[in-house]
Amino acid sequence: MVLAAAGSNLEFMLFLLENSGKELKRDALPDFIKKEIGNKAFIKILNALGFKGEILKLFFPKRSKTKLLFQKGIIQTELEKRGIKRQKLLKELELANISNNPE
Repeated sequence: MVLAAAGSNLEFMLFLLENSGKELKRDALPDFIKKEIGNKAFIKILNALGFKGEILKLFFPKRSKTKLLFQKGIIQTELEKRGIKRQKLLKELELANISNNPE
């Protein structure tokens, strides 16, 4: 993922990693996270961090303006249950890797 380009969003991502599997409500976030993300919409933050398309659906199965669910681990049956297109996901991950690791 694109953590280097995240700027203040890095703290938000670290918080998500620490709270994987928990539904997080925007108004219940710790003050330091609220300060970091300001009024930015969750989706804009997630897109800036590189979560788009199938990658977004994979790691954030529930998302809205006011709440968010991040999952850092997933099994094959969950991919199918969520309707994530495996081939498309693999291509998106490959492209994200290429753009974030120029050689």
